[in-house]
Amino acid sequence: MEIEVIKVSCNTIYVSECNYIMDIIFGEWLDVDFQLIIDDKISDLYRIECSGNSIEMPNTLFRTNIDKWLHKNSLPSLPLDYLSVDTGQNFKIFSKSIPILFGQGAGSYQFDRKNTFFPIDLFGGIFYCITLYEEMIPVDADKHDRYDFHNSILYKENIHHRAIANEYLELLKSLFKVHFNWHDNKEREYQVHVSHDVDFPLALDVALSRKLRNLAADVYIRKSLPLFFKRLIGFLTIGKNKYYFDPCNNFSYIMDCSERYKLKSEFNFITIDGKWGIDGGYNIESPFFQDLLLEIHERGHLIGFHPSYYTFLDFEKTKQEFEILTNLCSKLGIKQIEFGGRQHYLRWKNPDTWQIWNDVGLSRDSSVGYSGTVGFRASCCYSYSAFNLRTRKHLELIEQPLILMDGSLFNVVERSKVIELTQKISDVTKYFKGDFTFLFHNNYAISTFEKKQYEEILSILTIQDNDLSRNNDN
Repeated sequence: MEIEVIKVSCNTIYVSECNYIMDIIFGEWLDVDFQLIIDDKISDLYRIECSGNSIEMPNTLFRTNIDKWLHKNSLPSLPLDYLSVDTGQNFKIFSKSIPILFGQGAGSYQFDRKNTFFPIDLFGGIFYCITLYEEMIPVDADKHDRYDFHNSILYKENIHHRAIANEYLELLKSLFKVHFNWHDNKEREYQVHVSHDVDFPLALDVALSRKLRNLAADVYIRKSLPLFFKRLIGFLTIGKNKYYFDPCNNFSYIMDCSERYKLKSEFNFITIDGKWGIDGGYNIESPFFQDLLLEIHERGHLIGFHPSYYTFLDFEKTKQEFEILTNLCSKLGIKQIEFGGRQHYLRWKNPDTWQIWNDVGLSRDSSVGYSGTVGFRASCCYSYSAFNLRTRKHLELIEQPLILMDGSLFNVVERSKVIELTQKISDVTKYFKGDFTFLFHNNYAISTFEKKQYEEILSILTIQDNDLSRNNDN
């Protein structure tokens, strides 16, 4: 059924921010017409009206004093309060225990037509999550000058495994169903986006000391004699034929896997030769990589951008490196409508890196993910256009949050529990029919065991028939 325009009335000095989050929720995620009305007669409430009925919610975040905006005093207080939600027999939601980022205290809520006041600031909470508001507050950075996730309120509260922004959206939709007789008619499908940051594409073009370490790792860490001998033969082979024996030259295998599971891989390339420093060591304009780019394109996969370590606050350097990639693609006759990618080492700073990517002309970023743990850094499993909290501007750049990275996964749990944790995170994304963005480096799939585990992960991610209708009382 068609729904008439939803009218949202509020009193706020943060009109740009309010318009942005309404655009995301109603425009990008729900595809419903809305009208934002700034009403000075309303104090600290949102009034949502449609079909002759109304709902009220607290307007907390967007009533923050201007001198406290983007200040630690505007952050949610820990421990968080929780709201117990009872939907009755009408429908199910992800969890009956809802964390309150902004609102009017704990308690319980019964979904029925008598309750027209919902005590959580759902708009402010979603805005807080997807703009990574808390990362604007100065804290000690980690050794790579990244936001240290240990400072995150979501992490401290142990809800970083939950997509809170999606849960809030689900509550909003539930309120619309009850009070506006509304049904979500937008078709959404769970999707897996698999990407590969190409940091170490070749294992044979390295210094002797690294060669010896890699050989030792094949025996003592990977416990793979076939891999040891394959690598050794490659070291002893002269000319370009050695790449046949290079264990990291597994790009065709990765594409084979993606095609088997009906996925499209995106390979993100560093475009400067890092001389085996922190930016790796390969020349993307060499014949080997030109042939690789052509194979990726011809097989229907994607070429992505992986800016070097020192670019995340540097517009000119990012622009120069991106032009190397686009110019090379043009030279090879590769026509790709848009380019996305991810920052090297996930070096991303809010909002500077988003603004740089937007201004350079990149279409999609996937840097917003955890480097040392697993979960939903933006507390969201939907893609969305970004927002610059400093300039208060809605950007054209699409953020596709990184949900799972191989290194973080192996860092959090032992190998025997990798599949179990992958299943847990993917189930959350499947429940919301979200976008599961998965990063797996090519150099993590070189032994028989590693390849088997990679394929098992892909199998888990692409299974569509999990029982996801259960409630999750977290």
